[in-house]
Amino acid sequence: MPPQSTPTPAPNAAARLTQAQILADVDVTPNRTTKTTITEAKEFSLLEKARNIVPRLLPTGIKTREQERRSTTVLYLWDSDDGMITMPVLNDKKLKETSVAAGYFITNLPVTPSNRKRGQTFQTNPQRMARCPAYMSVKFEPNSEGKDFRISWRDEGCLTVSTEFARLKEGKTKAKAIETAIVNWDKCERARAEKYNTELIIALARMHTVRFAKEGTGHPPHIPYGLQVNQRRLKCQSISDDFEEHYTITKEIHDRLKARKIGRRHHIIS
Repeated sequence: MPPQSTPTPAPNAAARLTQAQILADVDVTPNRTTKTTITEAKEFSLLEKARNIVPRLLPTGIKTREQERRSTTVLYLWDSDDGMITMPVLNDKKLKETSVAAGYFITNLPVTPSNRKRGQTFQTNPQRMARCPAYMSVKFEPNSEGKDFRISWRDEGCLTVSTEFARLKEGKTKAKAIETAIVNWDKCERARAEKYNTELIIALARMHTVRFAKEGTGHPPHIPYGLQVNQRRLKCQSISDDFEEHYTITKEIHDRLKARKIGRRHHIIS
């Protein structure tokens, strides 16, 4: 029989358990019958640990104790008899995850069109009165690659407000306000992505565990395509990543306009 060729490593092969790590792991079960409840990590077989989604999704260089921590999280207050596993849901962002209270309203805001239709002629919403907090929101339009940067204002009800009604807080510059809004967005976006991806990994790992427990160790463990990650992890869309491109475009425009010398300071008064 001709020798079998060595399979080409997958892109995330470096993140998987190495053969040495697997063979050195004594907290495994050599055999497990079908329909046996799995309650802790040592009840997995060597092959199941090698196929488990938790160690395979860890970045290169993460230590074994991190693998064990995630395995413990998968089995925390849960065992393989519980087949009611739900996938994570990505909720809409809240106001303070997208905006910062960088200013205030200089006057009562106009009545919304829906309230005008009901006959309301003056503002009664306490969130839209003069001196109420005005929230600055910054973002890049989807797929703009840093080319379409938007700044907007909102009230505490998350309704968009025209810039003419908002002023920055005393002592706060526009640059500082934008920086604060970007940092807030990026921190919240990173936390949101990490929370969703962690819950996704735990849900899939538990689904794997239910299959392992049901099938036992009589056959090599198999993870069907539908229970693989399949590019379902949420990508962190941080503003900082695209801001360099935005700065480059803005600076190029600035330099070209300056070279044209058509601004007010170049006017000749006769």
